[in-house]
This record gives sequence, structure tokens and C-alpha cells, in this order.
Amino acid sequence: MNPMTPTSSYLSFAVNGSTKTTRIDVKAGVGIEIKLVLPFGEVSAKLPRLFRYDYKLRDLAAIEQAHRDLCACIEQSSAALVPVVSAGRGPTDKSRKIRVQAIFRSRESQHEEVTREHTITVPVSQLTQRPDGLYAPRWLVSKTLHDRLPGREWPLRIEGGIWEEREQLWNEVFAPLAAELADQARARQQLIARLEAERQQNAERDAEQKARCLAVQEEQARRRQQREQKALARRAQLDSLTVDRVEWDEWVKVRRGYGNKSLEKETRMAENCLLQFSGQRVYINLPNGHVVIKFKKNVRFAEEGFLLSGRLDCQAVPD
Repeated sequence: MNPMTPTSSYLSFAVNGSTKTTRIDVKAGVGIEIKLVLPFGEVSAKLPRLFRYDYKLRDLAAIEQAHRDLCACIEQSSAALVPVVSAGRGPTDKSRKIRVQAIFRSRESQHEEVTREHTITVPVSQLTQRPDGLYAPRWLVSKTLHDRLPGREWPLRIEGGIWEEREQLWNEVFAPLAAELADQARARQQLIARLEAERQQNAERDAEQKARCLAVQEEQARRRQQREQKALARRAQLDSLTVDRVEWDEWVKVRRGYGNKSLEKETRMAENCLLQFSGQRVYINLPNGHVVIKFKKNVRFAEEGFLLSGRLDCQAVPD
């Protein structure tokens, strides 16, 4: 296969993450060249064997590189301008002599190349004066050399090609891709900013909720302390008695097998307690600071030992 034979019917350029694809149709050209159908017209190009037909562009640098790649292919084709040197007036006012350098295959060996300079005459209308020098179309220089040299040789190549529409190619093909990439970047930044704002709002809302919960807890603790202080103040006015021992009854759940439970009465005992009396209630102030509240009928006490008849099955209350 000819190395310049198109391997695809179009070139494809797309920004990563986008559903949009920019395509440039590829058509067969003359000889080893192809034709690119650009938005502003067709242009010849020489695509290398390993040229990328499908570009996935992830950043601005990749877009700029794709633009340079495509321009380089066009600058190697007959569509490009090549540098020449003015060699004087031509035979008519509409022509001019120019000197050009071209690379030919050596006459001694097919595997060697030689650079030769020639003076040719071309139409003035085909020349382009640029700030960096005088230029002529590569196709014109190649054809003129082929027509006028002995043996009708074709130059292998003429170095230094430029393409004047490269900026237009950027504006019409690659600038929209760069703009889409910038839109994606702005969208990502906006998303990040929105997520950060939501995170900040959630953090502030959580802080406010925690502050409200803490205020409620503090208020509840304050009220509970007030109630306890009032209770202590009321109990301080109750009739009280310090006893050596006191016992009282507790009803506890006892497992009976197969998941059955029942209530059994246990008698508990403590020493050196302060008893406070309020109607039918007795407040048993234990040495460890705990208070047990019982009905009078379930409390038995004596100042010097138990005065109850029979043996009591009692359990001491831990400190």
C-alpha cells in the first residue's frame, strides 16, 4: 500500500468527555498526497504512515499539538509555500527569476540524495513577499524544475514549507475545541464550588443543630439541677433518723428456664444510713450517696441491731 493512501475517510477531533466530534473529510489526491476538506476549502497534505486519524483531546496542549500535526502535514505538501531567493527580472514584466534549493535522488546511487540549487523563471503573481523573505508555491517550483531540467526529474522534496492559512485552520477547527474544553473546565470549577458551598452549608447547619442540642441539654441539666436542689431542700425539712442498719424489700426478675421469668422478693440491707420520712415514703440515704425510696411498710430498721424475730436472708448493698 502506498504510504500516503488514506486509512480513513475522515480525521476526527473530540474533547475528552464530550459527545461532539469535529470531522475533516479525507479524499484521494495527486500522487502520494491526499486532499483535506477544510471548512474554508480543500487543501493538499502528506500524511505520514503512522498519522493519527482519531484525536482524543484531553487539554489545551493536546489541541495545540493536533493543530501543529495537521499544519505540518499540509506544509510538506504541494499546497505549501517554500522559500526562494530573487534572481532578477524575468523575460517579461509579469515574470521573475528565482533561485531555489531542492533535494534530488543522486544520479550515481538510488539510495543517496543530493541538494542542488537552480535558477528558474516563474510568474510574479505566484510569488508571495513575507516579512521573513520571498516564497513560491511548492507545486509550481516542483513542476517548473521537472519541466525544464534535463531528464525531466522531479525533486524528492523542497524543505522549509509554510502554509498561510494555519491561523484560519485554528480559528475555524481547533478554537471551538479549545472553547469547549474551557467550558468543561468552568463547569468543573462551578461544580466544585457548588459542592464546597453545600459542604459548608451542611457543616454550618450541623454546627447550629449541635449548638441547639447542646443548649437544650444544658437547659435540661439546669432544670434537673434545680429540681434536685428543690428536692434536697424539701427533704432537708423532713423528719430524719440516723440508723445503724436498715433493710428493705426489692422485687427482682428471676429466669425460670425455657425463657420464663418471674418476680421474687429480695431483702437488702445497708448500714449507717440516714432515713428521711415523708408521709408513707422513706428516703434511705446510703453511705455511697445513692438514695433509695421505699414505702414505710417495706422498710425495717433499728438503731442498735435488728429487732426482728427469725433469721433474715439479707444482701448487703455495695458501696
